[in-house]
Amino acid sequence: MGNGVESVVTDPGSGPFDTVVSILETPSDTVLDALADDGQLLLLGRGRDLPAELRARGLVVTDLDRFEVRSRTGRPRPYVQLRARRPLSSPGSSPS
Repeated sequence: MGNGVESVVTDPGSGPFDTVVSILETPSDTVLDALADDGQLLLLGRGRDLPAELRARGLVVTDLDRFEVRSRTGRPRPYVQLRARRPLSSPGSSPS
């Protein structure tokens, strides 16, 4: 399988986006920058610890499902399906 395909809208009149979908590719910082402050990231990825990677990049994982899919050789391969968002600001906090 080759490199993932990334499509980012660069028109300044486009975005931010309420939902960003990533399939089998960890989203780049450019893609995450297009995510609205109250938006969500929907991600389907293979076996790596994607939740930890997204948390390290400042996102909060709100839903997580780990499962296996059998490959053509019959070996199970781990996948993760998740939903993440930016942290909510606490009431009374001012934007920085």
